Amino acid sequence: MKFKDYKYERPNIETYKEEAISLLENFKSADSIATQVEIMDKLIQKEKDIFTMLEICYIRNSIDTTDDFYDKEVEFMDEMMPEVEGIKTKYYKTILESQFRKELEEKFGELLFKKAENQIQTFDDCILEDLKKENKLSTEYRKLIASAEIEFDNKTLNLSQMTPYRESNNRGTRKLANEAYFGFLNSKRDELDRIYDELVSIRTEMAKKLGYDSFTELGYKRMERLDYDQEMVQVFRDQVKDHIVPICTELRKRQQNRLNYETFKYFDENYRFLSGNPIPKGDPKWIESKAVKMYKELSPETHEFF
Repeated sequence: MKFKDYKYERPNIETYKEEAISLLENFKSADSIATQVEIMDKLIQKEKDIFTMLEICYIRNSIDTTDDFYDKEVEFMDEMMPEVEGIKTKYYKTILESQFRKELEEKFGELLFKKAENQIQTFDDCILEDLKKENKLSTEYRKLIASAEIEFDNKTLNLSQMTPYRESNNRGTRKLANEAYFGFLNSKRDELDRIYDELVSIRTEMAKKLGYDSFTELGYKRMERLDYDQEMVQVFRDQVKDHIVPICTELRKRQQNRLNYETFKYFDENYRFLSGNPIPKGDPKWIESKAVKMYKELSPETHEFF
């Protein structure tokens, strides 16, 4: 089945919530681990159905941001997903309290329960409306970036389509292309600054409501950084500064020498060789066929999906 053939249907969030809460009540009263596992499977499938529709919606909206239907569906998803997050949190709280927790850990592994403990620290009903605002701001940002219509080379191009020109063998073209690219971003500077400012504000507010000093702590938990923490990342950053940055600086100097430039400009950074950057050696169908071959060889058992 091709992606265009996948059917999209707006999820019924109220039905989902009612069914999920009913299943969670059944989970609590279950008298065997087998029954609880069966209920978990049903809950996971219902969430998968929601997220399948979510991905179809966002992908189709990203393909054509002028499509009114999917534009409205994205607005709906932005409102709905925090509700789904609330159900997921209830699910995690419930399995943490299971009378068969030890057996469930043996079956599914400790990671599931670490994720559960982490999840309940990132959500509370008190931030439900804040999450909806955050989603709307993120969507506004995506739409703003996708709205780019840059006149270049007698064409109207979006930001992604500017990439070949920004990596052109012709230095003058690269300079003009980068000026056009960043010129668009500069023209949207006020809107981008406002979105960023509002995101910082709403995220800080959510963190405070959940008992954190700043969004940084909440952010790590939302990214499910379960195997390292903020202090460990700081150590890594210091190592990057001390060891990686000098290497990168040397690589840039070597790149400048390789290109034989007296001065090295920002628009030269993505240009690697005088012979030009590597480019695909075939058309889109050729690229697709190579990707299919690669994934088949990586996972032969999934060949029926290609």
